[in-house]
Amino acid sequence: MKKIISITIQIITIILVTTCDTTQSDKIDTTITLTEIDVGVTEAYIHLKNENPGYSKSLSVFRNGEEVFSMSGEITDTSIADTNLTKSSTYSYSARLTEQNETIGKSNDLIITTLEPTSHEFEWEEHTFGDYQSFLYDVAIIEDAEGKYKIWAVGEIYLKDSEGNYDSEPYGLVRWDGENWDIEKVAFRRSLNQYKNYGPLNTVSSFNNSTTYVCSPANLLKWNGEAFDDKAFFMLELGFSGQVSCMWGTDENNIYLGSGRDGSLYHYYGDGWGRLNTGNITGGITDIFGYKSPQDNEWNIFATVSFVAQPSDHKILKINEDNSIEEFPWLEDERVSCIWTRNGLPIYSAGDGVHLWKGERWEKIGGLPTKFAGHVSGTALNNIFVVGDFNMILHYNGETWNTIEDNKYGWYQTVVMDENTVVMVGTREGKAIIKIGRR
Repeated sequence: MKKIISITIQIITIILVTTCDTTQSDKIDTTITLTEIDVGVTEAYIHLKNENPGYSKSLSVFRNGEEVFSMSGEITDTSIADTNLTKSSTYSYSARLTEQNETIGKSNDLIITTLEPTSHEFEWEEHTFGDYQSFLYDVAIIEDAEGKYKIWAVGEIYLKDSEGNYDSEPYGLVRWDGENWDIEKVAFRRSLNQYKNYGPLNTVSSFNNSTTYVCSPANLLKWNGEAFDDKAFFMLELGFSGQVSCMWGTDENNIYLGSGRDGSLYHYYGDGWGRLNTGNITGGITDIFGYKSPQDNEWNIFATVSFVAQPSDHKILKINEDNSIEEFPWLEDERVSCIWTRNGLPIYSAGDGVHLWKGERWEKIGGLPTKFAGHVSGTALNNIFVVGDFNMILHYNGETWNTIEDNKYGWYQTVVMDENTVVMVGTREGKAIIKIGRR
């Protein structure tokens, strides 16, 4: 009888221990976080944060229960590009941390759905202005309080005066108010004295569709609804070579401006401005662009450096939160005129061709026209435009590239877009041109 009791007690003990172990296994801490960076038609970009790294530990990432990536070592933050997906499909991602084949950490389940390709079909209209080397450099689409779209384009437009001669003072601004085009001269400071006269405007930006800024080579101006107010003047001495050619900002009190001549970078912070230390770069700032990271909600700001027509540095600079500058990887032998990204991955660049960064290296996209690409912009990974020399217009719908226009004299300088409208500006046969496409 005593034997039977003893055996029974041992069996109960084994059951209790096993139950305890199972419960402990189910309570593994979630030490890995998966978040979506961006999703295209056939690819997904995922951020992985591991709070419990170690050289003896391994990380595995699963798509719909099947392992698709495995990593080992001191991995804390990394990005994953999964590029073998099917359009308009839903996938579930998870990750597991193991040590000596034992699971010691797991992630949340991340559900993503890939996009459908957009249409390449647009209805196009063109508007030309001026003559005799007229050019538009930059453009902004603005939605007013009533939901009506307006277009502001800046540059230099030359018209004939009342005597039939070309006016030496160009019109710097073209505005579409939803019904009509208006060409305007804008007065601004062009020297160290306070005297203003008319000249070209180089760049335009609108913030929250409520405030719009334009910049001449040295004078930052804000539209107050009736006239332009002076906000900054960057010329401090004669021999000024830091003429502004591009502008970008998070809001009207945090604007970055770059010089295409000497590589100067300026920061306007609402009640003043300063010049950033870019080191000894040789080249001009060809573009400034930023995005807000979906992981930490912080802004990441980049500036591209090149000279188009002469030897120079070819670089991508990253502007940190304290306005210090560091370099982002780039191909030193390739000119770079612009970069664009929605959420940090992937990154597209324009310049000597179109390049793509998926997190490890730049890859040139093959099969596109071999023209200089001046600007790239998009609304999503299935709706991206590239414009450039010889009036080149390329559209990527997330699956295929389509050449909409090519091999005409002239070039497009800038392209901007919203979901169903795209606007590009430049010059053709001496006339300033605005080309608008609508789905």
